[in-house]
Amino acid sequence: MNYMCENSRFRTNITKGEPHGRFSSTRGSVFPEPLANYGDHTLWLEHVEEPRTKAEWYWLMWYDKSGRPTIKVSGVLAKRDLSDIAKKLEDFVRDSV
Repeated sequence: MNYMCENSRFRTNITKGEPHGRFSSTRGSVFPEPLANYGDHTLWLEHVEEPRTKAEWYWLMWYDKSGRPTIKVSGVLAKRDLSDIAKKLEDFVRDSV
């Protein structure tokens, strides 16, 4: 399945979220479009689950143009982490202008 990633502990939760836009009908994306699109690679914020506990997490995942993950490691984030990251990015962008 394209636009889906899984490792020994976590996997894209394809029962939640949006399809990966015009790229794939596979669900799991938080948004219907990528956060970044560089043609051959796209960056997505995805719903992630831990199958053993069914806990809800998120990760940023890069996919190549055929929908294969391009990174071998993942960073799993809670919603509060996303909120903290968004604030830091907002501060960074505002201070850079």
